[in-house]
Formats: sequence, C-alpha cells, structure tokens
Amino acid sequence: MTAGGSHLSTSESFPGPSKKTTAGVELPESAAPAVAAPAKRRAYIATWQGFLGALMMFVGSIGTGWIANGSPMIRQPVVIALRTEGWGVTLSTVLLTVGAMLLMRSWLRLGQRLGDWGEHSLRSVVIAISAWSLPLLLAVPIFSRDVYAYTGQGRLVMEGQNPYNVGISTLNNWFALGADPAWAENRTPYGPYFLWLARGVVGLTGAQPDVSVLLFRLLAGVGVLLCVIYVPKLAELHGINGARALWIAVANPLFLISFVASAHNDALMVGLAVAGVYFAATKRYLAGILLVTASIGIKPITVLLLP
Repeated sequence: MTAGGSHLSTSESFPGPSKKTTAGVELPESAAPAVAAPAKRRAYIATWQGFLGALMMFVGSIGTGWIANGSPMIRQPVVIALRTEGWGVTLSTVLLTVGAMLLMRSWLRLGQRLGDWGEHSLRSVVIAISAWSLPLLLAVPIFSRDVYAYTGQGRLVMEGQNPYNVGISTLNNWFALGADPAWAENRTPYGPYFLWLARGVVGLTGAQPDVSVLLFRLLAGVGVLLCVIYVPKLAELHGINGARALWIAVANPLFLISFVASAHNDALMVGLAVAGVYFAATKRYLAGILLVTASIGIKPITVLLLP
C-alpha cells in the first residue's frame, strides 16, 4: 500500500515476461515458437502442394509441349500416344492446366502462411523455389519454343554466319531444330554474349535438341540463382522484407514458368541486371557496371539501367 492508501499492483511493481497476443489471448514470450510452429508446418504443406503441381505440369508437358522434329523423344510410343490419341491429349492438357493452377494456389498459400515474414521465412521461400523449379527444369518446353531458336542461332555463329544479317532458314535442315517458323527469316535480337554462349552450347551438344534445351535451361538457372541471391539483398537496402520480395518476384509461378520451363534467356539477363543494380547500390560501381554490361550482352534492353 502506498502513502496515499492506494494499492500498487504486482504488474506495475515487477514487470513480467513480455507477452504476445494471439486471437485475443495474451501469451508469454516462451509460447511464441509454439504458436508459430503450425504456420511453419503449413508453409511446408504449401511447398509440397506446389511441387505436386509442378510435377503435374512436367507430365502434362510431354503431351502438350514443344518437341523438336529432330528429337528421338517424338518417336517413343508413350510420347506418340500422349500427343496423338484423344485420351492422351486430354490427359496431358488437364495435367498441365490443373498443375499450373495448383502451383499458383500454392504460391498464394505460401505467402499467406508466411504472413509474419519472420527470420525463417527466407529459407522457406528458397526451399519452395527449388522444389517448384526441379520438375520444370526437366519438362518439355511449354508456352514458348524460343529455346530452339537459340540452338539455330548458335549454329549460325558456329558455321561462320552472322545472325544479325540472316535468319536460321539458311541452315541445312533447320526445321528439324524445332524453332518457330517465324524465326526463319528474322535476325536475332540478342546480344553478342548470348550468341557466344549459344555457340558454346551447340559445340557441346552438336545441336542435339533435347540436350541443348537442358543446357540453355541451366544457363537460365544461373539467372534465377542470381535473382534468389540478390533480390532479398536489394529489397533490404530499401527497407523491404527480403523474404517477401523474393516470394513476390522469384517464387511467382509466372517467373518460374517463363524462365525455367520456357528456358528464356531473359532469366540470365534479369539475374545479371539485378546483381549489377545491387552492387551499384552498395557503391561497388565497377562490379555493378560490369554486371549490367554483361546483362546488355545477353539482351540489350537493360541498357536502360546504365544511366
């Protein structure tokens, strides 16, 4: 009791352990990990569901994706059935569509489960990106067959022709490469660095379509990896949660489908550009300029970043 006759409560005299409120109930700080654990487990459930969706897309791509005429895959009985029989085409289309929808739903659920974006969120997002990318890395190219044009342009360089002057129709048996006929007379829009890489891929694979696609996907994977590393760092420089930025930008199924499944060289362009911007933002200007210049050498649109 105080001199004025009022009672001094225990909570006012001796501060207890900090409390967190969950659903209107105050919990001691020691109970916080127990509350977060179910949400973390549900995040892994979303990751597994997304992996299942990507796996469905992988199977569906066999019947709906782009297979080059020169690929031995196209002569396999199972592949022929999935691409020509009514049941096969229907099954492949359903698997691809439902798989993409499940992957999109899993991405949204992952963001919901990581709503607090705590210290372990970044690890969960990286695991999800890895799990969802693996089936797409092995899928038949879907939604775009530009990757086959990369092989053709690599052949042009290897044979001493200039892709800035001629299209791939000057190559013998170019149609077997699997490229869209729109590339037949079109000159390349890509930078010289990418053409050198394409020449290297063709030199290693002999222009074999399936192996070439895999190597171009690995090059795209380098770009995705650069984004995984530098998107969170760049976000945190501007006071934005790195895990959330990575979830929005890289775990996004549109990003993964376009850059991994379709093997677009934009992945390498964007990865180098993001890394370059990060180094420039941290006052390592020479490294930043070199990385952005390399990005321009893949695809010139990132020249806008240099000023």
